[in-house]
Amino acid sequence: SAYPFHCPGGHYCPRLTSSPLPCPQGYYCPPLSVFPLLCWNGTYCPPKTEIPLLCPNGHVSRNDTVLRITEADACQACPPGTWSSNTLFCEPCEAGHVCLGATTVATPTNNETERGYICPIGHYCPTGSFKESPCPPGRFNNRTGGRTINACLNC
Repeated sequence: SAYPFHCPGGHYCPRLTSSPLPCPQGYYCPPLSVFPLLCWNGTYCPPKTEIPLLCPNGHVSRNDTVLRITEADACQACPPGTWSSNTLFCEPCEAGHVCLGATTVATPTNNETERGYICPIGHYCPTGSFKESPCPPGRFNNRTGGRTINACLNC
């Protein structure tokens, strides 16, 4: 038999096998695999996976499951006020910005593509904001991106 010497990706070829076997769900099989490899945290593997698929930005690995077959099985959205680009942990949103949840960058400026926005005029947004905080009565912030209550000046 030619296997595992010509075993294709997405398959595995145990010794003495006559043809490649499809890689099972929850596992990945790079070319020349003799056995399937378990998908790790922050990834998921549908059937016949050659390389594990990463959780998308704004999402992190679910640690409460061993099922890593679909994105929904393996990944969860970062909560509001946080963001992620590394698949392992969510970090607080940068001051001066609002993170709505599943946010993809620390300093979002586009609600549709990044799931967040810059803090609007008349408000301030400390680290970890999931909504803007209005300036108190008698104070106003005439700029976007206010980071602390000190951005709100006396009228």
